[in-house]
Amino acid sequence: MADKRPTWAKITNSMSKHDITETWMKRQAARAEIPEVCLVVEGNSLLVDKKELFAQSPVFERLSKTVFGKREQQIVIKGKRRKDVVNFLRCTMPGVLEPMNSENVHRILPMAFEYQAKNTLKRADDFLAEEIQQIGDNLSSSEIVKKILEAEKYNLMEYLKTCVMLAAKRRFKSLLACKDFYRITEKTKLEMRFKRWKDVEIVSDVEADLTQNFPHTR
Repeated sequence: MADKRPTWAKITNSMSKHDITETWMKRQAARAEIPEVCLVVEGNSLLVDKKELFAQSPVFERLSKTVFGKREQQIVIKGKRRKDVVNFLRCTMPGVLEPMNSENVHRILPMAFEYQAKNTLKRADDFLAEEIQQIGDNLSSSEIVKKILEAEKYNLMEYLKTCVMLAAKRRFKSLLACKDFYRITEKTKLEMRFKRWKDVEIVSDVEADLTQNFPHTR
């Protein structure tokens, strides 16, 4: 029976690096019409749709070019675990596009940011913003600080905005007590202050309206 798995899932676990190169070249000679590129991770090969990959990540497209301006059919990825690369591809490639969850999103973020996968970053941003809205009140101040730093690091604006709204509701002393609070940028700290002031003014205006409409009687 023919292998009907998508190309990103055809992973060869038993090949050495030399075998991967030799086998890949033979495969290309026999299947020149198939637009694939081989990602080599931890001595294993992953065959990926070249057009889709390059559309999602301009960095991979640049990595495919040699010093002579020609395109390589292999891209060796160093310092990454195969499992993490596969998860990244599953949440990035349009032909697969698995949903993100609380477990995989934080593992995917570093690669999505490094390889400039904007669509993947947008999906992660939306997911994390929605997630923190749902569990925000159950987070400690230190957890909120950690999430703010993550949002800043990967430039996730919706996620950061939601984190700032939560932080503005916490006592300043509890945030200041967190050891990593100093790492938050001054811009974000200022946004937290503005949000807090705005909330205080809203409460003051409501109290003033209540006092005017329902004056205390002696």
